[in-house]
Amino acid sequence: MALGFGISLYLPSMAFPDLYAYIFNADEEVLGLVRTYAPLFLVGTIMFPIQMTLQNLNVAFGQAKSAIVLAVMRKVGILIPLCFVLSHFLSYPGVYMSEGIADLVAGTITGIVIFSTFPRIIRRRSESAKKYVGNDS
Repeated sequence: MALGFGISLYLPSMAFPDLYAYIFNADEEVLGLVRTYAPLFLVGTIMFPIQMTLQNLNVAFGQAKSAIVLAVMRKVGILIPLCFVLSHFLSYPGVYMSEGIADLVAGTITGIVIFSTFPRIIRRRSESAKKYVGNDS
């Protein structure tokens, strides 16, 4: 569902980026900027709902600390450094690019972390449930 939601936001945004500009200003210069930089800024839109879903799943499995680290990593560990580095080399377009890149990288890292820890979490919960059921019999 999260992937579908991300795609349903991304595709219209790419097809009709002018809508964002018209909300605030219909000036031709603003429209040109939005047309140019919206794809760079929104490229991670597809991955962001997936990251949020996986973080919530992490919390549901009792891994709140890991979920917080992954959430903070996206903005503090990836986005802010990318803004500085890319803006240094690419000027202001680098700032727009950094948001999309940060979403993609953070979503990928979150997926790797969660799917690599799932077997251990499930095994531990299964063993705990067996002990609980074993003591109840």
